[in-house]
Amino acid sequence: MMKKLSFYFLFVSTALVAQEKSGCLQLSEAQVLIGSNLSLLETLSLSDFNTLAPGSSILAKDYTGFSSDYYTGTYTNPSYTGLLGFTFKNKPNPLLRLGLGYSTRTLGTGSSSRYDSFHYDTLTSAQTGEQIFLDSTHSQNMYGGYQSTYLSFDASLIFRTKPSARWSIYGGIGVNVGMAFNSFLDIHFHDYHYAPNSDYNQSNWTHENERFNQKTHVSGTIYVPMGLDFRLGKRSEFLNRLHLFVETRPSMTITTIPSLKTLLTPNITSSFGLRIVW
Repeated sequence: MMKKLSFYFLFVSTALVAQEKSGCLQLSEAQVLIGSNLSLLETLSLSDFNTLAPGSSILAKDYTGFSSDYYTGTYTNPSYTGLLGFTFKNKPNPLLRLGLGYSTRTLGTGSSSRYDSFHYDTLTSAQTGEQIFLDSTHSQNMYGGYQSTYLSFDASLIFRTKPSARWSIYGGIGVNVGMAFNSFLDIHFHDYHYAPNSDYNQSNWTHENERFNQKTHVSGTIYVPMGLDFRLGKRSEFLNRLHLFVETRPSMTITTIPSLKTLLTPNITSSFGLRIVW
């Protein structure tokens, strides 16, 4: 899959060079974006964990009486993108951006837990007869998460207000097709005993963890890029070519976790970028 993605990107780049030479497209700039992606997490059940991690010694434990923690949370992951910008027949609008992205995503998490408390001793006051019960607690918790790293092809078409001005805003439409080349499921198990009395101290903490590599999969995203651009220079030719910008991408991503389920996830990516125009 990585070879196919690289071949596709090489094919598109070659086609663009040919188009540029014919005068249809003009390479006009390069962009680098560094940002973070905020996405909703899928809740993984104990059954999902068993599907993704057959043969797990942690999952082989007895989970009778455990309660699953079903919740919808969010997670933030880093993203990096490099883009080339092309104009059509030397017109400032629209701008076609093509490039590669690198990001990590936590697709889902889940946990199951059990808490037990019982009396192990009773203290009685010699003066008042008041009884104080000493309790021991036993807590067990299994939790884990599914994470992937993506190399992706990114394409967008944007329209800008006065691209040559000091300040400008832009918006458009974009797609991102990524392939996961490093996916894994981490599983952890905590077992904790505690008794507060120093004469009968049963404090004990154990921790187990396992990692299961997952199959390669493809993820597709459609997004709406919106940004604010600032040109650094006024008179300097060098600074006139440098722009700083911020960009927000509300998006929707579809991802198929092999052997499990297909996820449709809303996301929002916020990035800080540098443009070099020539």
